[in-house]
Amino acid sequence: MQRLLLPALLALLLLASAYAFAPTASTLTGTLTDGQGQPLAGVFVTARTADAPPIEVSVRTNAAGRYELALPREGRYAVHAHGLGYAPTEPDTVRAGVLDFRLTAAPDLFAQVPSSSYLNLLPDGETKRQFILDCTGCHQFNRVRGTASPLQRTHADWVQQTQFMLSFAGASSGFPIMSPSREAEATADWLTEHLGRPDQPRPAVAPPSFPLAEERVQITEYPLPIPQELPHDLYPDGEGKIVVTGMMTARMYRLDPTTGTYEHHFVGQAPGARALTVDADGRWWVLLGGPRQIARFDPASGERQTFDIGMYPHSIARDDQGRIWFNGHFTKEPEQIGYVDPATGRVRTFDVPTPPMEDDGSTIPYGMRLGPDGTVWATQLTGNRLLRFDPNTRRFELYDMPTAHSGPRRLDIAPDGTVWIPEYAAGKLARFDPATETFREYDLPIRDALPYIVRVDPRSGVVWIATGAADAVLRFFPETERFAVHPLPTRSALIRHMELAPQTGSAWVAYGNSPATAPKIARIDVLD
Repeated sequence: MQRLLLPALLALLLLASAYAFAPTASTLTGTLTDGQGQPLAGVFVTARTADAPPIEVSVRTNAAGRYELALPREGRYAVHAHGLGYAPTEPDTVRAGVLDFRLTAAPDLFAQVPSSSYLNLLPDGETKRQFILDCTGCHQFNRVRGTASPLQRTHADWVQQTQFMLSFAGASSGFPIMSPSREAEATADWLTEHLGRPDQPRPAVAPPSFPLAEERVQITEYPLPIPQELPHDLYPDGEGKIVVTGMMTARMYRLDPTTGTYEHHFVGQAPGARALTVDADGRWWVLLGGPRQIARFDPASGERQTFDIGMYPHSIARDDQGRIWFNGHFTKEPEQIGYVDPATGRVRTFDVPTPPMEDDGSTIPYGMRLGPDGTVWATQLTGNRLLRFDPNTRRFELYDMPTAHSGPRRLDIAPDGTVWIPEYAAGKLARFDPATETFREYDLPIRDALPYIVRVDPRSGVVWIATGAADAVLRFFPETERFAVHPLPTRSALIRHMELAPQTGSAWVAYGNSPATAPKIARIDVLD
């Protein structure tokens, strides 16, 4: 019996690994081959609704070059194939059915690779990590970088660009996210040395390795209705819709994933709508950076109330008492966290006993989450620390990250209290055990991916990692210490925020480049 079952079992496994797709009335299937007729694995097929509002769905081909797209609604779709190293095909307008593609090699790989490949050109070390912290938080470091200029600038170009950024976001500006030690001339010297000048041969870039994951993944993208917008944060509202903050316009958007339509609401002054959460009554709590306020908004009635908090806030969290916690993004001497009590309208703040920075800059308080026991956990982006605050004892603990200038950003807490931290500049995922007060680090499989935010699936314990430079989302499986890599179909997809839908486990992400580059909200579904 075993001899009879083994061949059959192997055949089934091979069939499953090849995803033997059968077309249906709501699917699009086909095969991708190269110029020699060989199957192409890991190449995207994207279908965009021909009618407004636009919805884009994408999948990668499997090892046999096959794909299957589940179409979100009936109608016509503009479909094309694209992938690193290949010239994208012209869109075909089709309905559900079968559509094959043949791709040719791209003439210029340099124009296709993500930001991580350009960062690979710079030598690893503390200088690079400090550069990443100062110069990549708002936009990607790529061939275009929001302008029409190539990566290889002259020394004078780099000086001018750095001076411009210092005027906008330097330590003495109104948005002090760059270190006081950042100097235009020294930055230009370093970049010119390692990237060359326009009159020199162009450096060779290597595309990242995106191996096929064991699971099939489909990505659904919803372009924002305002192309210049910066979607900062998002939150599932409990009704199957996704609420999004628009940082550049102070708009709040509510996306209906079924139709692709967005509602628009205004909750404050532009710019500055940043983080949000939704309370048990369905009201939105929104951090307003410029006005230094927290707004409470009822989407059903349109009623709005604001609370002055006296600081430019960054992150938000709601505890089991209904209090709305926040941290001061640029608070210094003292650094502060606090909360609003909705019942009384009272604002309470606490001074963080953090030591001063060597360069007299800000620690740049960043991500904040609440543990299952109500403990407040937060990160210091340039201070390079993890912060723990017990609201009952009002005791603070500060922990230095194990790698210097690692850039801890938006952390999360697992149901067992374990803290997971993306080390943005170091390219690592860190695990902190509160019981032993020890760290463990894991190198990401994509060099210079710039992990921006993590979220832990409370059902499985899997850690989702969204990146700022790799145009990819990763998953980490703590039990096996294995990573799965899921590239995104959109280039320059700097992911600023991510949440997991509690009902489905789908990952929702916001592409938030500044200046705006393809601002979208995306849902990532693991199908297997």
